[in-house]
Amino acid sequence: MKIALITGASGFVGSHLVDLLIEKGFVVRCIVRNTSNLQWLKDKKIELFDCGLNDVDALKVALQNVSYVYHIAGVVKAKNLENFIVGNVTLTKNILDACLEANSIKKIIITSSLAAAGPSKIGFPLNEKLECKPVSLYGISKYEQEKLAKGYFTKLPIIIVRPPVVFGERETDVLEFIKTVKTGIIPIAGTNAKEISIIYVGDLVEKLLKLSLTDIKSEIFYTVGIEKMRWSELGKIVAKSLDKKAIKIVVPHFIIWFLCLLGEFYAKFSSKLLPLNLNKFAEIKQEAWTCSASKFNSFFNECGNKDEIETQMQKTVNWYKENNWI
Repeated sequence: MKIALITGASGFVGSHLVDLLIEKGFVVRCIVRNTSNLQWLKDKKIELFDCGLNDVDALKVALQNVSYVYHIAGVVKAKNLENFIVGNVTLTKNILDACLEANSIKKIIITSSLAAAGPSKIGFPLNEKLECKPVSLYGISKYEQEKLAKGYFTKLPIIIVRPPVVFGERETDVLEFIKTVKTGIIPIAGTNAKEISIIYVGDLVEKLLKLSLTDIKSEIFYTVGIEKMRWSELGKIVAKSLDKKAIKIVVPHFIIWFLCLLGEFYAKFSSKLLPLNLNKFAEIKQEAWTCSASKFNSFFNECGNKDEIETQMQKTVNWYKENNWI
């Protein structure tokens, strides 16, 4: 009997991983909080533990007889570095400390981010050997999470993964880009070219599973679908999926910076953090966020297929329509 434990199971990536593991015959345990929205877990054959990640003793109970741990939970939006560190580093330490007393664990997958490594240059995707140079508070916290995890490499069978932009059903950030394209506009931030790596959520969770079932440990992998794609290219794919005509509109950096400044000012007087803020601008202004799939592909003898993204985007757009998200 294969027992897997997932943190962040109620979220976008976590819930898709739940679906995949159930399909593959795993017994799935989900760590959630008592405030978690369980809409994607409803009526699924899972074991729920609503202890969150602060209670190490409760985590030890949840980890009994568990073979595979997928640590997906994390904080992607916060007002300051301290809150990012708590959500992405302190809670990671809690789950790893709990794992130290579990003698059944075969693999721990920790989901970091391309943001931990920092931006790249056009045409030059990052590889796992390059020095990390995060530019945002989120990126700094994920880099600190990685450094913490590396401290457990000699004690636990850990693999760290760094996904780039992830899209797919249930996702809410790329959704905003899709909504804009639906209005007939493909928004481009800044006059310089912008290049990204991207992966469909179904592909990402398949890669997480594949990594967990190997003997590989103490390694870092970028998990990539397409290494290099311009936002304008993605916009055309989205427009085709929507059966819409859309034109590219360039929004200069100074306008985005001003909007981010307004978002920063608003956040000082509100408990809500707007998507645009000065910390986010540090990421937006970069020319490229790309990473290489070479290491993963060499381990698993895979190669990317750029044509697949059209089918995946169509599937995503159809889901948004069916669920009245667009």
